[in-house]
Amino acid sequence: KGLRLIAHNAGYDIRFIFKYLHKVSLIERGRSLLRGEAMFFKTPVIIQDSYAHIPMKLSAFGKTFGLDCEKEIIPYCLYSKKNIKERYLPIKKCIDGVRYQHSVNNIGKPNTSADSLIKMFIDNAERWNCIKGDTIDIINYSDQYCKMDCEVLEQGYETFKYWIGEITGLDIDDYCSLPSVANDAMGECFQGVYQVSAIPRQFIQMAMVGGRTMCAENKKWFIEGKQVDDFDAVSLYPSAMNRLGGYLKGKPKMLTKLNYEFLEKQDGYFVEIQIKSVGIHRKFPLMSKVSDKGVRIFTNEMIGEKIVVDKITLEDLIKFQAVKFDVIRGYYYNQGRNTKLAPTIKGFFDERVKQKKQGNPIQNVYKLLMNSAYGKTLLKPFDTETKYLSKKEADRFVDRHYNHIREMTEVNDYITSVNIYKPISNHFNNAPCGVEVLSMSKRIMNEVICLAEDLGLNIYYQDTDSLHIDTNQIQTLSDEYTKIYGRTLIGSGMGQFHSDFDSGILKGDIHATKSLFLGKKCYIDRLEDGSGTCDYHIRMKGCSNASILHFCKKHNLTPEQLYEKLYEGESVKLDQTCDGLAIKFEYNKKFEVYTKLDFSRTIKF
Repeated sequence: KGLRLIAHNAGYDIRFIFKYLHKVSLIERGRSLLRGEAMFFKTPVIIQDSYAHIPMKLSAFGKTFGLDCEKEIIPYCLYSKKNIKERYLPIKKCIDGVRYQHSVNNIGKPNTSADSLIKMFIDNAERWNCIKGDTIDIINYSDQYCKMDCEVLEQGYETFKYWIGEITGLDIDDYCSLPSVANDAMGECFQGVYQVSAIPRQFIQMAMVGGRTMCAENKKWFIEGKQVDDFDAVSLYPSAMNRLGGYLKGKPKMLTKLNYEFLEKQDGYFVEIQIKSVGIHRKFPLMSKVSDKGVRIFTNEMIGEKIVVDKITLEDLIKFQAVKFDVIRGYYYNQGRNTKLAPTIKGFFDERVKQKKQGNPIQNVYKLLMNSAYGKTLLKPFDTETKYLSKKEADRFVDRHYNHIREMTEVNDYITSVNIYKPISNHFNNAPCGVEVLSMSKRIMNEVICLAEDLGLNIYYQDTDSLHIDTNQIQTLSDEYTKIYGRTLIGSGMGQFHSDFDSGILKGDIHATKSLFLGKKCYIDRLEDGSGTCDYHIRMKGCSNASILHFCKKHNLTPEQLYEKLYEGESVKLDQTCDGLAIKFEYNKKFEVYTKLDFSRTIKF
C-alpha cells in the first residue's frame, strides 16, 4: 500500500526528504504543501499536511481533542551552533533560556507563568533521562521533544479522522484539505446548482469582497476614559449561510434589460454598475475599490466608479447609502434556490451547541466544518503549474512544450522543476454561492453598524465579524434593533452578537478601558475586570505579538506606550526573529530551508 507521511506543515518537512524521492507530484498553495505523491525507490509515498485538515497549532491539540498527551515545551534559544556542539549545558543556563523565552511569550501555553514552564522543563528532563550531574543533554531533550510532537499529532489526527467520519461519513485521507471535506459534506446543498467557468466565473468573482476591516472614517482613534466592548457576531459565515437560505439554481443568463425594475424580480444577479450619486455618507462605507497599491479601501468617494455587485450588496447600497446608479451589464438567475443550505448548516450549529454544553470536544470539529463550508466555492483558478521531472523527462518536456514554460529550476542532481502556464478556461467553481455568502455576512454587520450610526452611537473599529462600541450604548442599540428588525440582537444564537473580550488572567466582566486604533488589523485594547489587574488585546497585521512584546521589553515600554508612539506618527522597527528567539524560516526553489537571521518590519501610521 505504500507509505502515508503526515506532518503539521508538510511544506517544511518535505524539504528534508525531497532528494530521496522521484516521480514527484505536489499540490501546493504558495509556500504550503497540501499533499504530495512520489516514489521512494519502488514504494509509493503520500505526504499529507495535517494543518490543511486541522488549521490550528499543534499546541492546541491536547485541549481540542481531549488527548492524554500534549505538545511539550522547548527553549529554542538554547539551540545555537555553539550550544549544540557543547551538548551538555548547565541547568541554570537552561532555566535562564526558558525564562527569557517566556518573557517574549514565544513558547509554552498563553498566560502560563515562567515558574510553571521551568518546572515542566525540568520534569521533562528528568523523565527523559536528560540530566547528567548539573547539566542537561539538550540533544537528547530535543529528540524526546520531537517524539512527543509526533505522538500528539498522531493522536489528534486519528481522533479528528474518526470524528469527521462519525459526523459526515467521509474519510479525510481521501481529501487534501478541510474545505474539500466540508464541501462534500454539504453536497445536497448543491443539487441543481451549476458551477461556472470562463467569462461568467471571472465576471461573477469580481463581486467577491471579503470582510470589511477598517477604522471609523479611515482615521486613527485614541479612546480613553470610557469602557469599550468588542461586540462579536456569533459564527458569522454559518449565520450568513443560514440567513441566505439556499444557493441559486440553474445557469446564469445574460442580462439584456438594464434596469433595476427587472432585476428586483429575479432570484439573484451579478451586475456591473456605475455609481451616479451617494445619498448617505457613512463612517463605515459599504462600497470599496482597490487602490494603486493593491489595497482594498472602503470609501464614500465612489461617484463615477464602476463596481460589480450581487443582489444582496446592491439592495444594501440602496437601503443604507441611498446610492443611485446605472446598470451596465451582468448575469441573472430566475430558477429559484436550493433551500437545503439553511437546515444543513443550522443542523451543524445546533449539534455543536449541544455537544459544547455536554463538554464534548467533538464540538470543535463542528466549528471547523462550519467555518470551512463555503471556502471551496470561491477557489481561484491556478494559472501556473509546477512539474517535477527527471533530467531526461525535462529535456523531452522542453522540446515539446517550450512555448508554455514559465521557469525552470534544477532542484538537485536528479530533479528539475518546470513551471508552466496553465489555461484557466477549464476551471469551474461555485463563485455565485461564495459571493452571496460573503455579501450576506456583510449585511448582518451593516444592519448593526448603520443603525448604530443613525442613532449617534460610537463605533470605532470593525474587524470583519466584530466591532468596538461603547459598553453603555450596547443596550440602546439592542432595543432599537429589535424594534426595527424584530430580532433579538444579544445572544449566542445564529445572527446574534455578544461581547467577546477574552483573557487568560482576567475573569468576569472584561472591558477595554483604553484603546488605540491605527489601521486595518492594527490596534490595542487595555483590558480590565475591576480587580486592578490589566491585560492586553494586541493586533498588528504582519507582525507577531512576540515581536511587539520583545520590542517593549528591550526599550522598557508597555505595549500601550508603543502604540501611543505609533499613534503619534513615529516609525518603529520590529524584529520578527526576536533576536533569534522566534525561529523564522526561508525556503528557496531548490527545496532548501534556511533560518532567517534578519527579518524586520518597519511600522508607521
